[in-house]
Amino acid sequence: QYKYTVTSVKNNSESYIAEGNFKSATYVNRPSDITASLTVEGISLSWETIDKYSNFILYKRVKGENDWKELTKTTVSNTTYHDKAVSSGVVYEYAIKAVSADGTFESGLSSIKEVIFLSKIETVKVSSYAGGVKVSWSAVNGAEEYAVYRRLSTGSWEVIKTVSASTLSYKDTKAESGKDYSY
Repeated sequence: QYKYTVTSVKNNSESYIAEGNFKSATYVNRPSDITASLTVEGISLSWETIDKYSNFILYKRVKGENDWKELTKTTVSNTTYHDKAVSSGVVYEYAIKAVSADGTFESGLSSIKEVIFLSKIETVKVSSYAGGVKVSWSAVNGAEEYAVYRRLSTGSWEVIKTVSASTLSYKDTKAESGKDYSY
């Protein structure tokens, strides 16, 4: 912990440093960058502890806005947050700052993490047609494309087609008769 005081100086004369006339502060480093991942319910955020003496304040704003909103204050042992107050298609920005445990010093903000939240597709339907399987789905606000995945009952998911946001169905003409697929 550092202690600071200031004296006045004129013509090489300096005022007296009185005991008790100082302010203390514990310096904390700027936090590392935030990582983010989308979940069904929102955006999961995490960051690394930078030192054992700091707590954190997490901030959020909609891209293009100037003002940050404080989301949460956390302790050094809690380095995750799940933001459920999100809307599909909206770009959010997150930043975090460290605060000394005694509250005397705040770091600068971390780098800004930009995240766009896309809701899960609520409805996926499959139906047979003469040439294979037709897959259709409900639109998601903010989506620019849709990736259609397929797998055999015991296989891994594989992207079989990427389509534009205006397309809400795909005909899988390569599906083989008698095989059990999931889409």
